[in-house]
Amino acid sequence: LFSSDGFNKSYGTVLYSSVVFLILNNGLLFDQGALKSENKITLGFYYGLVLYSSLAVLICFKYVLESLDNPWIYCKRLLGTIPITILLSYFIPDLYFISFVDILGFAISIFTFIWSLSRVLNTNKSILFFNLPFLSFLISICFVFDFFGSVFFKKECLFFAEFIPGSVICYTFILERFFPSLFGKVKVSGANIVKEIESETIPTPEVKETKKYKYPPRDLLEGTDLEKVKIKLSQFITSKGFIDEELRLPDFASDLGLSTHQASYYLNKYLSQSYNDFLNFHRINEVMIMMKNKSNFNLLNIALECGFNSASSFHRACIKFTGKSPRDLRNELLSNIETSNKAEKQSDL
Repeated sequence: LFSSDGFNKSYGTVLYSSVVFLILNNGLLFDQGALKSENKITLGFYYGLVLYSSLAVLICFKYVLESLDNPWIYCKRLLGTIPITILLSYFIPDLYFISFVDILGFAISIFTFIWSLSRVLNTNKSILFFNLPFLSFLISICFVFDFFGSVFFKKECLFFAEFIPGSVICYTFILERFFPSLFGKVKVSGANIVKEIESETIPTPEVKETKKYKYPPRDLLEGTDLEKVKIKLSQFITSKGFIDEELRLPDFASDLGLSTHQASYYLNKYLSQSYNDFLNFHRINEVMIMMKNKSNFNLLNIALECGFNSASSFHRACIKFTGKSPRDLRNELLSNIETSNKAEKQSDL
């Protein structure tokens, strides 16, 4: 939740929201199928979390299925759903309010199911990605159980309305643990990143052909000594400043002598990378070097030494930039080393 990665934040808010509304559902709102709480804030907050989670799941799926780049931009705006839902709970009678939220949540989940299923089919994704529409289908079933349980006071329905989300969370953790590629996007092949490691150069800023606008966009780097920025960026990479897991954009920008907006603009314009991608790209470079030189090291220890703060963020970055899991990547690198060593021995003979 406190990660600098946009997807991690979005994914974290979904999990935390799910856990909180499960706790509320179990202990505060419902007792044997009857509404127990008369606190409008609690009721609105609970169903606000439910709606936020449903919408945030759609945003996260759009990221995983490559329809948008930074899900956190949208998810943090969707947090406004919670106070709006609390406000509505004061104007709509409880039963109608619950029915309204359940119907709306069901519609969102069914839309997510249909959209994700069609996206997986149209883009020829692997069978693994069918887990996404399956999860959204389970979520839509939860709204059906909650609706009938609340309207007709069926405690069995309310039990399943709570049991299924808990099972979905557990299933999601299992998927993330064993299939990390499901939660990341592959951008650069393994062969390309090896070439980047060998060259490890910063491209010289070039004057790109710009579109003609009636009002040309403002150049944030106007008046900036780009050559000096390039030198400082090279020094940052040489000194391996990216392995500091606590490094934040303001600190990075300060090292370059730029403002935070200028630093982001520079990376986007001249390196075609976001700040997080820039850090993780070079961290993966360092990981690959350590995999070659310290083959006896544990993969997680290598990741931590190279600046990653968790196994999941390491998995996602590895899949994103190499197209391989950390274990497969190390096996390939070590295999290449063995092959080259054998070739050298044969040439010596």
